[in-house]
Parts: sequence; C-alpha cells; structure tokens
Amino acid sequence: MKLVLCEETMNSEYKKRLAKVVKELRGDESYREFGKKFPIVYSAVSAWEKGESIPSTKNLEKLAAMRGESLNEFLDYLNGKRDSENESPTTKVIQQIQLLPRKDLHLILRVVADRMNEIR
Repeated sequence: MKLVLCEETMNSEYKKRLAKVVKELRGDESYREFGKKFPIVYSAVSAWEKGESIPSTKNLEKLAAMRGESLNEFLDYLNGKRDSENESPTTKVIQQIQLLPRKDLHLILRVVADRMNEIR
C-alpha cells in the first residue's frame, strides 16, 4: 500500500501529533535504539520528532502497531479526525502499558495478578 501524502497530511498539527507519538513511543530509548526497530538511522527518528520528515507507510504501520492501532486509526488521529482524549479508559491503559519500558512491566503484572487473586 502506497500512502499519498496530501496537503492535509502535511499540516503542522499532523506533524505535532506525529512528533508527540514518536516521543511517547521512544520513551527513554535513544534515537539509535528506537531507530533499530524499523530499521532506520537515528537522524530519521530525530527528524520525525522535529516535524522535518514523515515516516514511510511501512514505518507508519509500525508506529500504529506500537500504539495498538491499525494504520487507518493512526492516520485518523494524526489528521485530527479522532481525538485520543475520547478513547475508552481501557484503550488508554493498554496504550500506556505498551509504552512502558520492559523493566517496569513486572510491576504491572504483579498488580494485575494481585487484582485477579482478589476477584477469585
């Protein structure tokens, strides 16, 4: 699938949303570490965060998957057609868990296991 970038796609709000998403997904990883997931050079990640370039369709799909979304859902968000503020609390929690560093996941799993034991 080839993504055709229209004028709407290139607006500053789109770029701001993309930059925010990349920063959130990258977390405390370096540009180089994050870039290895695509694989791209670290300067490309920096350019995404600065709004200087737009990822390829393949990389937009990877970013969407990292957020737990389809490409269409992700593009709707980037184009301002869907506001992340209106997402369900469960979706927000899942997205936050996906952004956590691996070292923090054990704490989440422990809390979930404790909660499951309370329910039984």
